[in-house]
Amino acid sequence: MIALGRVVVFGSVAVGLLMLGGCSRVASKATVVWQWHQGNTELYHPRVSPDGTEIALVRKHHIPDGHEAESIPEEQMQKEFRHIDQDERYADPEVVVLRVGSDQVTQIDWGWAPVFSPDGGQIAYAHQKKPLSRFRILAETLAGNDIRIYDRTRRATGVVAVPEAGYLADPMFAPGGRHLVYSIGGAVNGAYGGNIGLARVALDSHRIELLYPVSRDYNLYHLIDPKGFVSGRLLAVRQRPATPGYYLADEYDCELLEIGPPPTVVYSWGRRKLSGRTGLAFAQGADGKVLVYHTAWRAVGEEATGPAASATDQSAGLPSPNGVLVAVGSESRVTVRELQSGVVRREWNFGGPVQHIAWSPDSRRLAVIVTNYRDREEEIFDFDELLVLEP
Repeated sequence: MIALGRVVVFGSVAVGLLMLGGCSRVASKATVVWQWHQGNTELYHPRVSPDGTEIALVRKHHIPDGHEAESIPEEQMQKEFRHIDQDERYADPEVVVLRVGSDQVTQIDWGWAPVFSPDGGQIAYAHQKKPLSRFRILAETLAGNDIRIYDRTRRATGVVAVPEAGYLADPMFAPGGRHLVYSIGGAVNGAYGGNIGLARVALDSHRIELLYPVSRDYNLYHLIDPKGFVSGRLLAVRQRPATPGYYLADEYDCELLEIGPPPTVVYSWGRRKLSGRTGLAFAQGADGKVLVYHTAWRAVGEEATGPAASATDQSAGLPSPNGVLVAVGSESRVTVRELQSGVVRREWNFGGPVQHIAWSPDSRRLAVIVTNYRDREEEIFDFDELLVLEP
């Protein structure tokens, strides 16, 4: 899954988890399989189930913040805060499961970043411990978040990892489903959080192994994100401070690690300035090799695959799990290209910015979240919409 567009200032949430959702099929667009939204609700972290029939994601009610809040009548804002007075979880993030093609919504728990187990029988997520409807999402308000697994057959939830400090985030099942890898989070940019370590838990014995300990250079954290498996190997991007800085370093050494332990460098993007750390991405190729993005996709140790990005398209995009296609989100457009040739397969244009893209495990569908505005020019939020697309 890749997040785009929206700078997530998590403190703008709200308006009713009890609102009815809506779904519709779009006959005029053969490649749009299904659409779903709830009024005044933000959507995050879509993940498609192994069989492609369900999507796990996070929904949370939108409360205007910043510039947008200045455009909202005071009476409306006070009404939202009264709701929070009555229910401290009123505007909290909620993990839910949707069935594609229906209005069925299954509520799981308060939390973030849900992910299906390889057999689809379990859902792992980061539990939101503290009510945060009144607050922005900062390292402090995420502090204490643990990792939980929901057993869909037993309809029971268990805690599998708790933080020693900071918070835990972004769980990921290892191939085979016997281990769960997760990130260790902390304050990295003033009050804002980021992933700074890795660990895994054996789901049969509950034994926890620290894979990449929280580390610093120049008293600044190593940034460990994103992570993923390529042919069974756990890899992660490390941004290691190369110079001093205030909250963040002025420059970082950017590397792809095979985590091990011990971690070994698989690829280096070299030293990059703070403002030039985009496009640090990796994926599994069609032949199982490690692909990295460095102005274009290439196998490690080989020349670039496909055309280099243009000056107006600097996004690595998100390669499909089978390594054949790549989906690129740019403003209000999603383009699917053949990874090797760059030939465009499909392109969709939407009425608002694309926020998240996720492939189905079989590479046949995309789950895309697009923001709709009541007033596009003033960016007055209306709702986020989930679209299931077939490239």
